[in-house]
Amino acid sequence: MRNNILQWRPRSVGPKKDQTAGQPLWSMHKQSARIDCTVLDCAEHGWNVVFHFNSQWFSSHRFRSWTEAIAAADDKHLELVRAGWTPITEGLRSAP
Repeated sequence: MRNNILQWRPRSVGPKKDQTAGQPLWSMHKQSARIDCTVLDCAEHGWNVVFHFNSQWFSSHRFRSWTEAIAAADDKHLELVRAGWTPITEGLRSAP
């Protein structure tokens, strides 16, 4: 399996701690690997989109608005689908 699955990194955000909670957006799998995407409300600092690879923190990216965060997560989701990843159905997201 390639190590560059989530090369997309528009901007790294803060320390890695406390970035495990949040609202789940989507999960995907390919072979034995799994990618989970969540969004965190950072109040006046905007929204963080956080990726976990096989349950380990991988990266987070801060956006000014919920709309920008969701658009970026949707773009990554589409990119992964095109690369052969399969969505895992675990429920639907909703706007805050």
